[in-house]
Amino acid sequence: MPDTRYLKRRGGRWWFQIAVPLDLQEKIGRAVIAKPLNTSDTRTAQNTRWEHVAAWKAAFKKAREGQGLTADEIEAEAQAELRRLSANMVVEPNIYHLKVAGQTGDPITLALSDWIHDTQSDLRDGEYGRVARQVEEVIQRTGTVLDKQGREELAQALMHAQIAAFVDALDLRRGEDPPPARTLNVARTSIGRVRTRRGKGMPVSQAAREFVQEKTRDPETSWTAQTRKQHESVYRLFADHVGDCPIDAMTRDDAIKFRATVARLNPHWARSSSAKGLPLSDLLDKYSVPEGEPGLSARTLERYRTRLSVALKFWMRSA
Repeated sequence: MPDTRYLKRRGGRWWFQIAVPLDLQEKIGRAVIAKPLNTSDTRTAQNTRWEHVAAWKAAFKKAREGQGLTADEIEAEAQAELRRLSANMVVEPNIYHLKVAGQTGDPITLALSDWIHDTQSDLRDGEYGRVARQVEEVIQRTGTVLDKQGREELAQALMHAQIAAFVDALDLRRGEDPPPARTLNVARTSIGRVRTRRGKGMPVSQAAREFVQEKTRDPETSWTAQTRKQHESVYRLFADHVGDCPIDAMTRDDAIKFRATVARLNPHWARSSSAKGLPLSDLLDKYSVPEGEPGLSARTLERYRTRLSVALKFWMRSA
């Protein structure tokens, strides 16, 4: 007889199955956990089950201790949602990722734009119904008990992931390269909790992308690749700094505090390959200079200010 502990056969395919301890069934919301292993091979199922056993036993332990999700765990869930949604949209690349940069009225482009707008609107209004199912799945899978704030933070990160997937698909649809990896859990950072801001404008990250597109539209006056990269770096850090809030929710104080924050970075941080794509909070953790030592030079800070200033003027005209 083969060893089928934690395994159950359904329709010729193997499933992982584990009983939820009695004292946790009400908290987790079920008596048995069952997940498809996507194989009909017994040996493969026997080998695969143990990682699921370890994960769920750790989840049961966490549930008993009443632990919530850490910022890194929420970020991991959001990145997984981004990968899942992006993978779904490239199953038929001729539909979602066809380059139509020169066309107008393209229905897929319009649909993606609508999804981005609607998700952003729900996010600003604190409406999290579109990710309610995913939130419950994460809670059940991890055995975590989340209060209202924890649920909202997880929901916000998942919605940022959905927006990122739609924006990437829209860029590819237009024949443009998607951005590098970005932080999706902007609700909690090492430089303090980002307060939610309401507004009717587009998020800073999207406004920055549209500004860069505008500046690179005409080949005769377009920025060089290096100039574009320098501008994009400043806008990405600023978006991190303000929690990617709507552009009409920004204040003059945001720009002042941003300058003071990036001034703490090591003058050579951008030369490190490991710094590429890191959110501002991680850069500060990794590349801040010790107290009393010089950070970014006045010349570099002035360049940051100039790049941000021209973008802000464009955004305000757009708004």
